[in-house]
Amino acid sequence: LPALPLGLTGPGRILLTADGDPFTGMQAQAKLTGDDLAAGFDGQISPLAPGFSAKGKTDVHAVDLSPWLTTMSMAMPGFGDGFPADLSASAAFDGSALALSELTGTLGGSAVSGAVTLRGKGGQLQADGALDLDVLDTGWLTEALYGGRNAQGEGWSDAAFAQSVRLPFTGKLAVTAQKLLFAGLPEISDAGFEVRLGDDGAAVSGLKGAMAGGALTGLGDIRNSGASGILTTQFALKGADAAVLYPAAGVSGKADLAA
Repeated sequence: LPALPLGLTGPGRILLTADGDPFTGMQAQAKLTGDDLAAGFDGQISPLAPGFSAKGKTDVHAVDLSPWLTTMSMAMPGFGDGFPADLSASAAFDGSALALSELTGTLGGSAVSGAVTLRGKGGQLQADGALDLDVLDTGWLTEALYGGRNAQGEGWSDAAFAQSVRLPFTGKLAVTAQKLLFAGLPEISDAGFEVRLGDDGAAVSGLKGAMAGGALTGLGDIRNSGASGILTTQFALKGADAAVLYPAAGVSGKADLAA
């Protein structure tokens, strides 16, 4: 794995045992332990067959996974607040891609399940698949593209946007979330959408969910293009509770919105 000498973690220890023919297949168990981290693999490996391959069960448990991900050049906004992980999956590696199926557990305090295929592309991690989340807060994406809040934690920083950005991973994911959070907007429940993550932003299509008691549909695109923030969106909200949408206005009734 690629690693940066940042000194964020203590030493990691790997224990590997394998029995069998390295050309036709070996039964193997591997364990990685470190500061508040334990990860394991149990399955079949073929280390000397044409193209290394492996298939089995894997799991990772960490009080805070963020320093380990940062060391592997996968830092994301919010990591300073901690990023606990308790995950297990069936894993299959064919020499170029790692397929994780039957993925289940918690990540960052939110329940997660699904299937994802990971591969390296152009020196960057690419993730494709489907995920079902308990809660998805999109704040990390806007902070990754445009920068964080000011030192007091209120409002955005006065600093100019970065000339270029690089998200920790790219790919195409089908996402469902019981709760979808956008800063400044009412909570979206029972959300579903497809997202394409690129080097400079994200495109969302097929968004469906419930907001303020109404039915929400839409699509959108958010990017950082040469230090210019670009946001385009189309949406429709039907049958929403006006009192929830405009709590300070003292209004009531149903509202239909489109833009």
